[in-house]
This record gives sequence, structure tokens and C-alpha cells, in this order.
Amino acid sequence: MATKKGSDKRKKKLLAKKKMALTKAHQQNLESKTPGLPDYITCNECGGMAPKSTFEILDTKKTEGLDLVITGTCQDCGLATMAMSGDPDVVALYIDAFQEEMGGKGKMGVESIKI
Repeated sequence: MATKKGSDKRKKKLLAKKKMALTKAHQQNLESKTPGLPDYITCNECGGMAPKSTFEILDTKKTEGLDLVITGTCQDCGLATMAMSGDPDVVALYIDAFQEEMGGKGKMGVESIKI
């Protein structure tokens, strides 16, 4: 019985190490792709902050006019939020589409951050 407890502890410890390594690898990958990202993006729901550690960069290769789309998780309300960069007219169209999809809910605004 004692060996099973020891084995469970080792498994948990290994899982924790693996998760930490994946988080560190994710952060390094994110920083190598876009070194000029802001430390946070403003939440579209509550106005709180979604820190850089929660960012996911979406693929915009086939989307003409959008250079960068970032999603993140707000540390205040826990909801997903996003930020876009590109041609102002195209970004405005996407903001309108997202607001319509959300039923008019959420706060979509414009922040100017130089990357």
C-alpha cells in the first residue's frame, strides 16, 4: 500500500513538472513569434486585464487586412477576450461581426499599442 502512495506522489510530481515545462515552452514560443506584444490586453467584457501568459495567437494568413489576432483570458472575470491589429477598416468590420455574433454584448473598443 505504501508503494502505491509513493507512486501516486511521483506521478503527480512528474505531471506538475511537465505542466511547468509546457507553460515555459509556450511562453518562450510566444515571445519568439512576436517580441513586441504588450504585457496585457484589455478585457472586452469587464475592462480587466488578460496577461501575456494567457495569449494565444490566431492564424491570420488567409485573412486579408488582419495582421495579428490575439486571444487571452481575463484575470479578473475569467472570460476569453481578444485583440486585433491590421487595416483599420478591416478590423472595424471584424469587431462589428464579433459584436453581432455576441448579441451586442461585450465591450469592443480601440486601443493604440505600438508593436
